[in-house]
Amino acid sequence: MQSPIDWKKWVLCQEDTGELMQCPTRSKRGDIGAGYKTLASNLKQFVEIGSLPLPVALDALDERSGVENALFQHNAC
Repeated sequence: MQSPIDWKKWVLCQEDTGELMQCPTRSKRGDIGAGYKTLASNLKQFVEIGSLPLPVALDALDERSGVENALFQHNAC
């Protein structure tokens, strides 16, 4: 069973490096959170070809409303 995501850490590697984290939902750009859409799409494609290069399971990031929405709702970094 996959451990739950700790949204206070780097979302994909689940590490706390002490580095300053930048969150796409705090962007001053007009397309706030657009990076989440791209990331969700890319992760899905990696899973489809069996080459997800991360230790996190994609389904752990999906809280029944889609990966993009979960990332946005949790202000994932």
